[in-house]
Amino acid sequence: MPKLCEFKSAIDSKPVFVNAAQTCVVYTYKGGTSETIISFGKDFNLGVSESLEEVVRVLNNALVVEAPEG
Repeated sequence: MPKLCEFKSAIDSKPVFVNAAQTCVVYTYKGGTSETIISFGKDFNLGVSESLEEVVRVLNNALVVEAPEG
């Protein structure tokens, strides 16, 4: 089951959920207001309030597969 990561929308600060396994690119847009963009393929982008470093950390943690104990 894919792990969903919660971020805040850059537009209205409402929660948005991202499947880390479907993320292609994460970058910072330095336009009128600086925001972090999460890109899914070539046609869908999502602006979030968190910093680039925070988004990358959360997405990487979601993709880490825990080794089974034993």
